[in-house]
Amino acid sequence: MLEIGVDPSNEEIVLDFFSGSAPTAHAIIQKNIEAHGNVKFICIQIPEPLPKPEPQLGSIFEMGLTRVKNVVQESKLKITVNNTDVDSGFKILRLTPSHFKPWQNYHGQDPAELETLFSQFEDPLQEGWTEAGLTTEILLTEGFPLDSRIRAEPAYGANRVRRVRSDFHAYSLLVCLYDKSAPHTIARLDLGSNDVFICLDRAITDQEKLRLSDKGLLKTI
Repeated sequence: MLEIGVDPSNEEIVLDFFSGSAPTAHAIIQKNIEAHGNVKFICIQIPEPLPKPEPQLGSIFEMGLTRVKNVVQESKLKITVNNTDVDSGFKILRLTPSHFKPWQNYHGQDPAELETLFSQFEDPLQEGWTEAGLTTEILLTEGFPLDSRIRAEPAYGANRVRRVRSDFHAYSLLVCLYDKSAPHTIARLDLGSNDVFICLDRAITDQEKLRLSDKGLLKTI
């Protein structure tokens, strides 16, 4: 196994830009376990296809991912939150196209064609968008780093509201990506004066938009 020359007592971040089968991640996890450390890692790998005889893994990325999953499972790596053991886990991020439709400038002179173009953007999101993926794109667009803390707020019942916090910002993002916000969601929304609430434009009424403007900053998609 790879030896990592870092001090596990420091909260360092190790970047492996060509992670391959993920020996760096493996070594850091083991080092953290042995020394009760808190070293973090970022491993980057393109999904290059594997030659035979490893077709079941598909790519070098899948090989590394399987290795990290196995070492986490075998080590029973856990953290304690509110006196409860939970899997510490790790985050997987993939480089994908934007969830927003790309705008194309119109250079013609036909009003009907222009109207058709606008109608295609009544919904600005690509088909097949996911809540997790769009949330990640939103936090990056808003200047929040990828290691921001994202927690589902328990108080809103029918609608899932995610609160995004980061040590780099004194305010939070609250993100709700439902097609329709339940009335009690808006009424209970806990927005600080500098917090930002982001939702789908079709999810709230004009009256609700006015009501929210008194609580914090509202941004709609």
